[in-house]
Order: sequence, then structure tokens, then C-alpha cells
Amino acid sequence: MHFDVLKHDIHSHLLPGLDDGVQDLETALAFIRQLSQLGYTQLTTTPHIMCGVYNNGADTILPKLDEVREAVLRTGIPVEINAGRST
Repeated sequence: MHFDVLKHDIHSHLLPGLDDGVQDLETALAFIRQLSQLGYTQLTTTPHIMCGVYNNGADTILPKLDEVREAVLRTGIPVEINAGRST
């Protein structure tokens, strides 16, 4: 089944080690590859930002986003990845 009509996922936890989502880059790439195969072309990851639980902000999210983007580019998965973040 393809979800071609959707193309853009706006709620995923694909940045490794930031929250209760994927914990390593290999798992992130496996999920991203599967989403691409389903027809998604854009992914907006949304790491949890919870003071005292998941202390995420731009300083933790953006470096992980860069790491995942580089890996996606290296492996040739045809998706664009962005992230929701606090300022």
C-alpha cells in the first residue's frame, strides 16, 4: 500500500537518541527508507521537548538533524528531512 497522497509526515521521532524514538542512526535510516518506500517525500521530525525529561532545543536537535540529513544523502534515500524545534 502506498500513501502517495500524503507525501509529508509531520510527526515522527527519527533523530537518534533525543527522546523515546529511534536510538541510533541505523534504525533511523531503516525507518526513513521504509517511509520513502511508502511514498513519503518529506519528513518533519518532532522530538519531544520536555523540561527535565527530554531537554531538547535547537542546540540538541539541529546537530542530530544534520547527522541524519547527511546519512540520508549518502545512502541516496529520496526524502527531505526537517525538524520541529524550540528556539
